[in-house]
Amino acid sequence: MDCSAVAAWLGFAAATFPLRRSDRCEWPGISLKHRLAENVAGSYFPATREYTLMLQR
Repeated sequence: MDCSAVAAWLGFAAATFPLRRSDRCEWPGISLKHRLAENVAGSYFPATREYTLMLQR
C-alpha cells in the first residue's frame, strides 16, 4: 500500500500529506499539513508494512 492508502485503511480518510523519508512516511502531527488527525501522529514503513500511531497531548 502507498502512504495515502494506509492512512485511509487505518480510518484516517481526512489525513493530510505525509513527510516522505527514504524508508518511511511520517505524519508527525506538528503542523496541520502533516497529521493523521487531531492529536494523532504516525509513521508507516512500506518495506515491512509496519505502522505506528502515537497520541499527542
